[in-house]
Formats: sequence, structure tokens, C-alpha cells
Amino acid sequence: MRIQKLVYAIAIALSISPLFGQTDTSSWQTENPSIPAPPAIGTTSIFSNTSLKTPNDTDDSANLGSAVAQDQDDENVPLAPNLSGQVGSEPPLSVPSNAINGGNGRSRGRCNLGCPKSLFGRTAGGLGVGGWVETGFQNRSDRMFNELPGKFEVDQVWLYLDKPTSCRNRFGFHLDAVYGVDGQDLQAFGNPPAGNPVGWDNSWDHGVYGWALPQAYVEVGNGRSTVRAGKFLAPFGYEGLPATDNFFYSHTYTRYFTEPVSQTGVVGEFGNGCNSVLLGATAGWDTAFKNTDHGFNGIVGFQLRLGNNLRLNATSAIGDMGLRGSGSLTSIVMEACMTRYSSFVSQMDVLDLSIGSANEISWINYFFYSINPCLGLGTRLEWWKSNNPLVITDGTTSSTWDWTMGINYRPNANVVIRPELRYDWGAAALSPGATIFAVDAIVTF
Repeated sequence: MRIQKLVYAIAIALSISPLFGQTDTSSWQTENPSIPAPPAIGTTSIFSNTSLKTPNDTDDSANLGSAVAQDQDDENVPLAPNLSGQVGSEPPLSVPSNAINGGNGRSRGRCNLGCPKSLFGRTAGGLGVGGWVETGFQNRSDRMFNELPGKFEVDQVWLYLDKPTSCRNRFGFHLDAVYGVDGQDLQAFGNPPAGNPVGWDNSWDHGVYGWALPQAYVEVGNGRSTVRAGKFLAPFGYEGLPATDNFFYSHTYTRYFTEPVSQTGVVGEFGNGCNSVLLGATAGWDTAFKNTDHGFNGIVGFQLRLGNNLRLNATSAIGDMGLRGSGSLTSIVMEACMTRYSSFVSQMDVLDLSIGSANEISWINYFFYSINPCLGLGTRLEWWKSNNPLVITDGTTSSTWDWTMGINYRPNANVVIRPELRYDWGAAALSPGATIFAVDAIVTF
């Protein structure tokens, strides 16, 4: 009980802490690439956890409004508005929530990351090839993604081929291929028939390892608005599925059980550089160019930039989700820049589906602090309440908590090492009260 009361107190403190933050956001990401960037930096969209843009987006319009500002502390580098960077010099996946967002020569004190290296780079026309390798260890299973407790595993060998849209490239495409223990969790398991999916990548398993093709789409855009058609990662929540999207190695119950992995259909984001709306329709959840039980649902969302230090976005799916029945999911994310070196994120999801009368609600809080570009600290606290029969076996709607503390250490711009300690308790916890130690390393190329 004392531990639970302590966690409740920390959750309340995390929730109100942005109210006492500073307003100076200069040089945030130029000095703090080791932690997720706050909303004060640059122009971002709400697609997925951060952006409709693809890896290595070369859209110069992302620099408008902040490229003129300069960091006066260190090397007079730009104020890091970038989702993009220069062709051939950016890291393989460059999004604001990226735990290893590229160094681009940034330094502070004894930390000098240098510039990220790319094996293939991009052509003058914008065509690019790249990826990363993630391998890790977890002493106990938390039932989400990590399938080999007590053993080292290859989580993701992620490859992509793409040509992103921009103000110069109006037509683009993106294709991902993944191998590893995460592969089976990224497959199109929502394909028909229900419970025994076939087609696309569902048969590409090798024991606990597997292949997946989580994204395959074409798109049209002008640097501010984008319309995408095909199979893409679902646009819900703050946490991503590519390892390079996240500060933490482990995942939340919300990301694994509540939110879909991918969707197939058409989605468009229409914005003015600061605010945007998201509209689309898909053939259910976790499908690949097929639908289960005639699944069809709409997607609506918006992103608002509230001043220099706060960003709010909300995304909802309403309709028939296919394998998981009819209903709705709403995810709301608030991101705040607290001080020059710290940021805070709060997310709430509400799920109401007809299959099994599935009802879930969750609240997740993140706090990140950057010591320097090479070293970042983070903590995450999640409350997840569900009657999901896959994990709640007594037929009740019960709560689960998890608290994670971690470090991101970057010896250079292409490598991040992420040790963490995690503590789960409640109805869905496999080892209630036990400490879970995990560590992984990601190398981009």
C-alpha cells in the first residue's frame, strides 16, 4: 500500500508539473537529441505519434519560422526545427519523439556526437534506403513484444525504402520490412478469417522470430498537407512501434493491447504548419488490403500548437474495426516543454468495442530530462484499466499499473543504449511486484 500511495503521489505531481515550467525553449533539440523533443520545436503533424512524414523527410518547409534562430551556447547550429535535415546527412528515422534523433555535430561539454552516418543516403530525387538493428535483454517477461526472458534477442532488423513527399517532391511512397522477435506482433493479424489470419505476412514465422511488412503505401503531398493510401502504422498515441521512435525499450499496455498496430486505407493530414486536421477511412484494424467481417471505420483528429511550449493532439477511430468488432477509440496526447532541458507528456486513451464488450481506459505520463546530447533520463507511469479477456481472465474490469525508469546513452549519432528498470502490479502483471530489468542497443544505418 505504501508503494501504491507513493506512485499515486508521483502521478499527481507529474500531471501538474508543466504548470510550473519555464518558457525558454531556445536550443532545445540542438542540445537534447537524446530525449523526445517537446512541442515547442518546429512543425510536426499528428500522424502516428508524431508525423505523417516518412524517415529522412527532406521537406524544407519544416524549417520555416525557426531556421532563423540560432543556438548561442555552443556551435551556433540552427534551433532544430527539423523533421528533415539535409539530404544524406540525417539519421535513418528523424521524428521529434525519436530517442536517437541525429546528432548533426551537436556537442555540449565533453559530449560530441558527431554527424550520423548513412550507408546508402538519398538520391537527388529523394529516393532513400536505410534502417536499424535492435537487440536486447529482459530478465522477466512483461508479455508485450519481448518473447525470450533471460536471453538476448534480436528485436528488430528494420529496413525501409522510400521517397517522401515535400514541397519539391509531390509524389512519394514508403515500404518497410522487419525481421525479429517483434515481427509476429507487427504482422497483419487482423486479416480474415478471424482467429486464423492468412495472406500478406502472416505465414512468415520462424519460431518466436518472424518477418513483417508493416507499411506499404503511396502518398501525395506538398510539405504541409499529405494524403496517404495503402497500409500504414496506426495514428494513435505517443508511443511508436519502430524502436527508434521511443525513449524506452519496453512498451505500455495501452500501446500493445488498446491501440491497433496498422491500418489499411486512405488518410490525409491538412495543415498550415502549426495546426492540422486528420481525416481518413480504413478497412478495420491490423489488416493488409483485406478486411474481417466487413470492417470499415473512419479516422478523425486534430493537432493544436498552443503557444511556444505546448502541443495538443487527439485522434479517434469510429466504426467497425473488423476482428475487434464495432465501437470507438480516442487517444489524446499533450506534450509540454517545461525547462530548457526537460519535457513532459501526458496521454489518455478510451476504448469501447463490441467484441467481448471490450472497455479500456488508460492514463500515461512521461518525464524526460537531458543531461547532455549523449545522456538522457526518463520515467513513465501508466494506469491501464481493462476487461480484455486475453489478460483479465476473471471477467472483471480491473486496473494494472507499470512504472518505468530509464536512461538513453548515445556514444555516437548512430547508436543508442537504453537500460531500464520496470515495476508492474495489478490484474495484468505477469510478475506483480517484481523488478524487470531490460536493456537494448540500436544501431542505425
